Amino acid sequence: MSFVLLYLGLIVLSTVIIGWLTYRGLNRLQEQRTDRLRESKATEAVPSPASEKSIRKEQIDRVESRFSITRWTVLLTIFLVGLGFALFPFAGHISPALIPVIMGVVSVIIGIAAKPFIENMICGLVLCYSKLARIGDTALVDDTYGVIEDVTLTHCIIKRWDSLRYVVPN
Repeated sequence: MSFVLLYLGLIVLSTVIIGWLTYRGLNRLQEQRTDRLRESKATEAVPSPASEKSIRKEQIDRVESRFSITRWTVLLTIFLVGLGFALFPFAGHISPALIPVIMGVVSVIIGIAAKPFIENMICGLVLCYSKLARIGDTALVDDTYGVIEDVTLTHCIIKRWDSLRYVVPN
């Protein structure tokens, strides 16, 4: 009994520590991105009828929204993995042959149902956090030339020379 309590305590403690460190790291990264947006002159490359302050505020709001979604998704995943590890000692009542079958069926269902969304999210995370494409960079996509105005988890917005927006899925 004491082994199970010690195991559960270690799982809970490690889940809390990993979640806290991840939360802190994402907050720090969000602050760096918003500071860089406040200091950048990305909206000056292509003239726009909208004011500089409104464009900058909209970009900062998008970054905050993107980080909020990412933060809660990552924390929920860490929590669910920790919960899975915490429930592991109590899985003795389930037949060992049934566990891989259940995991396989759930994985296939989730994989088929969410494949396009997951692909877009992974590409969006790579674009957002690896700095492959930054706001203010000039881009040529499908014969459309413009400046990258926003990079979200699912799409990029390119502001064309005639002030029209071109939305490109990731």
